[in-house]
Amino acid sequence: MKKIKQLRHRLYDFLQCRQTRLCFLATAIFGTLSYLYLFVNNINNNDMIVCLPEGYGSGITSGRWGLYLLGELTRKVWGVFNVPVFNGVLALILLAFTSAVLVRVLELESTWLCFSLAAITATFAPIGAMMFFQFTVHYYSFAILLMALAAYLLKKRHWAAFLGGCLLAACSLGIYQAYFPFLAAVLLLTLLGICLKHESTGKEILLDALRALAALILSYVFYQLILKGFLAALHTSLSNYQGIDQMGSLKDFPQQLYRTYLSFFELPFVEFCGVNATRFVRVAMLVLGVFSVLSLILFWRERKVGKILLGCVFVLLLPAAANAITLLSGNSVLYTRMCFGLIAVFYLPMLLLQRLSFRKPLWKKIALAFAALIILSSAANYAWQSNGNYQAVYYANRKAENYFTTMFTRIRSLEGYRDDMDIVLVGQTITDEKFYDNYYVTPFHYGARTGATGQINEYSRLSFLANYHGISIRYANEFELVRYADVFSAMSSYPDSGCMQIIDNTVFVVLEYPVS
Repeated sequence: MKKIKQLRHRLYDFLQCRQTRLCFLATAIFGTLSYLYLFVNNINNNDMIVCLPEGYGSGITSGRWGLYLLGELTRKVWGVFNVPVFNGVLALILLAFTSAVLVRVLELESTWLCFSLAAITATFAPIGAMMFFQFTVHYYSFAILLMALAAYLLKKRHWAAFLGGCLLAACSLGIYQAYFPFLAAVLLLTLLGICLKHESTGKEILLDALRALAALILSYVFYQLILKGFLAALHTSLSNYQGIDQMGSLKDFPQQLYRTYLSFFELPFVEFCGVNATRFVRVAMLVLGVFSVLSLILFWRERKVGKILLGCVFVLLLPAAANAITLLSGNSVLYTRMCFGLIAVFYLPMLLLQRLSFRKPLWKKIALAFAALIILSSAANYAWQSNGNYQAVYYANRKAENYFTTMFTRIRSLEGYRDDMDIVLVGQTITDEKFYDNYYVTPFHYGARTGATGQINEYSRLSFLANYHGISIRYANEFELVRYADVFSAMSSYPDSGCMQIIDNTVFVVLEYPVS
């Protein structure tokens, strides 16, 4: 009973703390600026269309046993129904809690820094891309919170906290594996922060580093053991989508490691997965990087050689940790939402500023204000960037909707058409030279963004037609492709005249033939 009261008091103090209130305020302001347009409009990318009106994405077969548990629990207790405002606001609340935990992990006290950390966490491009997936965004936000809580527990030098942190990290991996680099980066930042303290010793730092490494390994082992248990219990196996069945394989380790460091150090100069899509953000990253290097030089002038060497090791490992998704992804496609670990680029200068001492207090205030201005401006840029992506997808939806409306008008105008006839598509790809997709010139592409040309040719086409038009359509099966091969070969491809024909009480629409 006493422990419950203590826990309640700690939670109350956490919620009433100035840092927590600042994190919620920044998340509310920048979250509204970034995502209000998405929340109040019906904007759907390909995966979202498939998961309307219900669904939570790939579970066990993608290694996401935590997502499977959360999705099925929601289905039984509440019901899975994807409402953007509800899921999105819940995600922002979870991100606000994440920021409140992180300011404690990084030991930030400055009002400027706490507010800036929450702002950039809520708006960073991978979060903006994640918001596209409204069917699962609250689960993914919970996964990020679990990683932050894991980092908080792993800072404590106690075996129970250590095991608890490993289990939380394993659960986060079970929801979405791409946030593991985020944990590794935060742990390295905490180690660097310990390095910069005068009272810390080299032995303590080394033990903390070994403990952090052991935590990452044990978290992954826990994740794999639980995953294998679920796969065995459900009599299924991992899919090969994006190489998920080869996760953790380092077959081409040297080349992957080179790519990991190269893409990290090129962030101020070369666009990478949407996280630095604008020149403004690239310049901001360059300025913050230079500031971090100069700050470290100032710090280490007064440190012992052993601590300097350990600090250099942590700094050198930080790019590999923050961008570890490149290291682990092999040759699979990287999407913006997978690169959340790169937020360490913004966290590092905040960590250093909190610990940097100046001869005159005014100088520190100026440095804090300058860094906060850059980070908050970057957050505003990401808000603008996200809104640009959402508007582009909004018009992609409208164009695809109108395009298929024309198709159905032509189908129903066929002589002899009846509403009891099946409508069957032959082939997958529509090639229409008159279809104009003007939003491909925009400077703010996220990996999850689908243009209008892609929208009419996405794997989600049948779900799009069902959700936007209320019509059930299917693709031609092997039997039909063989039986009517001569007829299809004589027909033109959509949208040309002669691309539609009624055969044996079935309307066939040839998109392409032969079928690729």
